[in-house]
Amino acid sequence: MIQASPYRTVIEAMFRVVTPEAADADVVLRPVQAHLDAHWTTRNIVPKSRRHGVSTYVIWRFLAKCLTQRNRRCMLVSHRQDELVVLDRNGGVGELRTW
Repeated sequence: MIQASPYRTVIEAMFRVVTPEAADADVVLRPVQAHLDAHWTTRNIVPKSRRHGVSTYVIWRFLAKCLTQRNRRCMLVSHRQDELVVLDRNGGVGELRTW
């Protein structure tokens, strides 16, 4: 049996999502996300199907890695100008900026 990554613990313990009813809820990985988490490799090939949360999981994983490792700087770049987000981690304080 393949074990969950340490990032799953961070994601499910620290991250929250907004439900369709506009309430906050703890993150619980969907089956496809949990499978990707348990089988993560240096190079992951995922046939892209919609509505399984693969892109969301990848963002959460990279964010969890950035928040848990010292001296790490992260940048998330979107192909659309209105969705461009940069995550800059300095001295233990995360800052999100949008352009």
